[in-house]
Amino acid sequence: MEGVGKRKMIKLLIIGLDGATFRVINPLSDEGKLPTLKKLITNGVHGTLESTFPPVTGPAWPALATGKNPGKTGVFDFLNRISSDGFETKAVSSSEIRKAKPYWDYLSHAGIKTGVVNYPCLYPPYKINGIMVSGLGSDPRDDISYPKEFKQLLIENCGNYRIVVPWHDPLYTENPSLFVEHIFDLIEINYKTMQLLLKQDLEVITFVISASDFTQHYMWRYIDPTHPYYSEEGAEKYKPAFVQIWQRIDKIISLVVKATSQKTNILIVSDHGFGPHRSSFYTNSWLEKEGYLKKRSELIKLRQLQRAVANLIRKISPALHDKLIKAVQSGRVHSIPVTAEVDFKRSLAFAPVNASLVGKICLNEPAILSSRGYHDSNVLKDEIIEKLKKTCSNLGVSVRVYSPDELYLGEYVNLAPNILFEIDDFECSIYFGFNKEVYQKPSPNPVYSGAHKKEGVFIAYGPDIKEEVQIQGAKIYDIAPTILHMFGLSVPDDMDGRLLKEIFKEGSEPAQRAVRYQAVDMEREKVKDQIKKLKESGRL
Repeated sequence: MEGVGKRKMIKLLIIGLDGATFRVINPLSDEGKLPTLKKLITNGVHGTLESTFPPVTGPAWPALATGKNPGKTGVFDFLNRISSDGFETKAVSSSEIRKAKPYWDYLSHAGIKTGVVNYPCLYPPYKINGIMVSGLGSDPRDDISYPKEFKQLLIENCGNYRIVVPWHDPLYTENPSLFVEHIFDLIEINYKTMQLLLKQDLEVITFVISASDFTQHYMWRYIDPTHPYYSEEGAEKYKPAFVQIWQRIDKIISLVVKATSQKTNILIVSDHGFGPHRSSFYTNSWLEKEGYLKKRSELIKLRQLQRAVANLIRKISPALHDKLIKAVQSGRVHSIPVTAEVDFKRSLAFAPVNASLVGKICLNEPAILSSRGYHDSNVLKDEIIEKLKKTCSNLGVSVRVYSPDELYLGEYVNLAPNILFEIDDFECSIYFGFNKEVYQKPSPNPVYSGAHKKEGVFIAYGPDIKEEVQIQGAKIYDIAPTILHMFGLSVPDDMDGRLLKEIFKEGSEPAQRAVRYQAVDMEREKVKDQIKKLKESGRL
């Protein structure tokens, strides 16, 4: 661990505020409760940052890191289809991010010492010129850092190091005070981690705070009077805690501003925004009702038994239930998934397992469709879309439906679901599971009170940044090329984002520097990746 004097080396500090939204930040800043964020917004550049579709952690953070849309990263969700020839999925990991080339790899290869800490989906960590610590999607009991010994520093400085507060855990359903306590613990760990990072010999630090996302999912009902589960009693009791959580996040940003030199630029970005969660739609139940999906009756009772046993274990021993869930997630214990109820030999379409809570429908294999008279899959697709629109119209909700080629571009577009949709501007969660009712309003789960929105935040502050400027049209893909340009590196031409040159102060180096683009030979890159993998496996 380096001395305090090394702080002067930090040239850029990127703080990721998961799920941050100006709907929360602006009112609290105007009330004087977030003085540091207020200072950065007033004396810097700010604007909304449009997220991916869907606007969720899984695809969004990889898109921010690589400057590429899900069609090029292959990351459409936390779980992603492996091949267009089947429906098997795998969880997103650092391998997908690494394959798509994140900005920190370019910085690292250029000899710039880089720290990437608590970044979602970045597990397992890998070797870079600096420090890497995995975030959401990893377990602190595993090897979560490069170099490995940095984890010990985290434990020594933070104590019981934790990465996540699982806001949807039954542990918190009737216990908001415990949830708040654990969020405070997490933010304190974040604060101590940032203190540690600021002492390292690093030129660029990327640090993600996930507590903002967990808090808004769980506590939106306490801050929004229009929410179906809002009550004055609940707001009076827990809104102050919500504000305190954001104040503690502001304190971390204050630490950064005070500890870095006047030569340090600061970027604050979010993967998506936030808003109220009001209703629920169950896609597979709807497909079954419309005759496009058939269930395997022999598995329905088995799944009911599985749920009953799981609920009994949860009541008797929450700790054992937690271990069981982790064992299922790791593959050590097998469970019967919801989609196992689908009779794929008789179904035309189904909603795949996903964690994004936007609508996703996959059409079955061509042979199955042909056997049912659909020789052209587009005919079935159009038919389902029209019925979906009619259903939503009858329910009195708005729906937007997309084809993958309307949203994505790249070699992995064929891995995306055939139909994607969102209801009521993401205020309706769309589940792949089955339910007696196709649509429920309000949503039956009060704990899940906040939902993701596409409008995230972008804030820039520092010696190279303009003051008192609001920008328009920034997208999540723009962050990576902007960072590379700030260090005089070429921007790969396979990035989808644009350089946000309008944020730079006239006369500053980034403003004066000509933008350089680098042609990327995709075939050459594939060969290089294959050689690298062979070397890492010891086969070359």
